[in-house]
Amino acid sequence: MEHSAGKNIIIMRTIAGFTQAPLARAAGIDPSRLSAIENESKSATLDELVKLAKALDCKPHKLLPSAMLTDMQEEILENQSNISTNKKEIKKLWHAIDEIKNK
Repeated sequence: MEHSAGKNIIIMRTIAGFTQAPLARAAGIDPSRLSAIENESKSATLDELVKLAKALDCKPHKLLPSAMLTDMQEEILENQSNISTNKKEIKKLWHAIDEIKNK
């Protein structure tokens, strides 16, 4: 089942045994901001996702909807000829996506 970033944060927070306030403190995020992110009234910034992932001891991509990562890969595939026929440049792009997934 596909979950939003907010729902993924709740799931990972629950698995890690955190309530909102302690997770917010561990991540250096205001508790009201974390609540807004989890309730999807606000979107998390990349910096916030990285901080939350670190506090949850997980990779940042685990907090993102998988559809977002799939869309990024599909867009690269669709535009591969426009990006470059240079294999090194394409390899760098795939490596960058893998790094995002593995953070």
